[in-house]
Amino acid sequence: MKLRFLLIGLLLQVVLFSLEIHIPVPQIENNGFVNDLPVILNDGEPQIAYVPVKILLPMGEKFKSINFVKAGKVHKIENVFIDYAKQIQPISNAFSIPEKGMSQSIYNADELFPKTNYKVLGTQRMNGFEILLINLFPYKFNPVKKELVWNDKVEIDVETEFDRNLFETQNKFLLLNNETKKLLERTILNPAVISSYQKNYFPPQRDLPDPNDPYSMIIITDENGEEYLQEFLSWKNERGVKTKIFLTSEIYSNFAGGDDAEKIKNFIINAYQAYSGTEFPLEYVLLGGDDEIIPIRGVFIDTGYGTVDHHMPCDLYYSCLDNDWDANGNRVFGEIEDDVDLIPEIAIGRIPADVQIDFDNFFHKTQSYVEETTISTDIAYLLGENLNWNPLTWGGDYKDEVAAEVPFLEENYHVYRLYQREDTYSPQAVTNAINSGLSIINHMGHSNQSIVFGQTIGSVNSYTNTEYGFAYTQGCYPAAFDEATSHQGESIAENLVNGHAGLFAFVGNTRYGWYSPGNTNGPSQPYDIEFFKALFNDNIRQLGKALAQSRIVLANQALTNTFLRWVHYELVLLGDPSVSVKDAVGSFPYIQPQNVVYNDVQGDNDGFINPGETIEIEITLENDDDWADAENVYAIIEFENDDIQVLQDSVFYGNIAEGTSVTASPFVISISPDCALGTCHYNLHIFAPVNEDISYHRSFELSFELSLFQQNWPWQSFYTLQANPIIADFNADGEKEILVTDVTGNINLLNIDAEQTEGFPWEFEENIFRSAAYGDIDGD
Repeated sequence: MKLRFLLIGLLLQVVLFSLEIHIPVPQIENNGFVNDLPVILNDGEPQIAYVPVKILLPMGEKFKSINFVKAGKVHKIENVFIDYAKQIQPISNAFSIPEKGMSQSIYNADELFPKTNYKVLGTQRMNGFEILLINLFPYKFNPVKKELVWNDKVEIDVETEFDRNLFETQNKFLLLNNETKKLLERTILNPAVISSYQKNYFPPQRDLPDPNDPYSMIIITDENGEEYLQEFLSWKNERGVKTKIFLTSEIYSNFAGGDDAEKIKNFIINAYQAYSGTEFPLEYVLLGGDDEIIPIRGVFIDTGYGTVDHHMPCDLYYSCLDNDWDANGNRVFGEIEDDVDLIPEIAIGRIPADVQIDFDNFFHKTQSYVEETTISTDIAYLLGENLNWNPLTWGGDYKDEVAAEVPFLEENYHVYRLYQREDTYSPQAVTNAINSGLSIINHMGHSNQSIVFGQTIGSVNSYTNTEYGFAYTQGCYPAAFDEATSHQGESIAENLVNGHAGLFAFVGNTRYGWYSPGNTNGPSQPYDIEFFKALFNDNIRQLGKALAQSRIVLANQALTNTFLRWVHYELVLLGDPSVSVKDAVGSFPYIQPQNVVYNDVQGDNDGFINPGETIEIEITLENDDDWADAENVYAIIEFENDDIQVLQDSVFYGNIAEGTSVTASPFVISISPDCALGTCHYNLHIFAPVNEDISYHRSFELSFELSLFQQNWPWQSFYTLQANPIIADFNADGEKEILVTDVTGNINLLNIDAEQTEGFPWEFEENIFRSAAYGDIDGD
């Protein structure tokens, strides 16, 4: 890239600068681009890649015009076909948008597509930096000649002029810390222009907010929420996130606005400006309550294909601080003509709670994730459902693409796939995964307000997990936290975060997610990819900042396609935006019971567990492949049944290399003669030190059947029995036998071990449908 500045006229203060952009060689596979570039998604049109460009304008400079120049060599690929875009569809299959099919006017024309070379999308502001957004269309496809041509570089001349009002506004919002500069360098083509930005803004003195008492995170809630969040507040400050609670009642009485949501946003703007030049600039806002406590900003969105939402819940509104999203003043927010600010200044999250137990659960699970390092830290799940049978579309393909774009995931975490494509996905399998403990869920599949990745509110209420992770889903409506679409109940995402178990955070949609039939070019997919790229490729580990980064990267696409704009609006974080996703430890083993043998050699040694017996429990432990070797492994069993006494509750297994198993000495229990029959449950706790600070600990619920069965009992007759059995000492040997007769006339005489005594069975040719009788007939 080359960059030159030219100052023209001292009075006009016009600046002209040029950028040279190198165009990557197109990579075509399966009739489509596989470059890391967005493609045109208009139904029926060729899916041609385009280059989204973000150019930083000098401070105070307002965009005036642009000149596009093709440069460099012209390249051509012959005998190529670019498939057309399929109609975008909702992931839930709630309805289907009619397909137009291949555009004959384009595919039958002997001319290059697209005709335009570029499109200016306008300017957006990020933390005071003015950014020009342009889409370049360097790749041209002739469908008749089957040719793809492009120039290997282009030049853009940008003309700007100084604007005093813009300069003063930028000065108020400007954030010049290293983190913002680093983020900006990743975003724009011309980072050298950053040096043109200087801040000399001094905010007016006021009590709410006080510029002399800045905070990195503010929590907005009501009086009840303030009481419930005191312990959470102390914990955040102890961990170095300077945090303060502000009450909605104070905000409503001190700030102007057309409604309460606008008053809250105006307060956030003031807090951001007041803290922007301090040691603690505002980074996070946590909305402390459900929609009953912190109001929803409902926005308008129209896909242009018959799908319209007039009141989409959009927490993004509270984090994009450069305008009010209602430029035309009609109180309809988010319309295209409102020139909506799509790039956030701060990271936003919401606690979807309204009663104390929900706030307490949120804090407990968040604190547990942050402070406790367990094997769950190393575990991630990719979940993929079937999206469409014709054309065949698998959620697993979408998830595999995420994993390919973010190689850090599989390089550092143990990633398990539950895919319908491989017949490994089921609601119960997901329940088991959550109960076993995990760190990350990434899901592509069907959902609604009441179900996501096969989990219902009933599933959530049944969870037993004590280790918590977060989930990201592309599904429809799971985070619809407005009661209007949750039938006076709470959405499944709220239940997952508010419940006693489940997840500590959730990123998902408040309305429809969108996919592309037959391929992975769905509008929800790039937001998923960019979120995880921010977390792991860019090392932006805070959940709220990673979500904000995905929107910064995709601002061009959101301004280009209404389906992507829909996703841009609807994504919400239910959770603390300042929580950082933890690295996998990498040194955990994964030990679990492989086989359990119950031995009653200290009882009657018949292979059945009976009341009054002493039982040896021999448990073989295995250490799974691809995990670390385990050292000094030991295990403990625990019964809650008072009628079962544990005589040997702890067993040392020693070292278990990965991919191997070990059997040690048995556990020993004594069962009371009065113990109730049936299934007896107990817990197996496995321990192994990992390092000085952490250890492996996993618990498994095991069980056995306690019965009166003895060896060879129950005995099975091959024929129906109508006569009652008779128990007596038939052969005067001091032990009783059992006489059993069936309807065909067979007479069986069984000893205590269910074995036929000598001379039996006796076959009698008459049917016996009544009770048999027993007695010493001849007195011998």
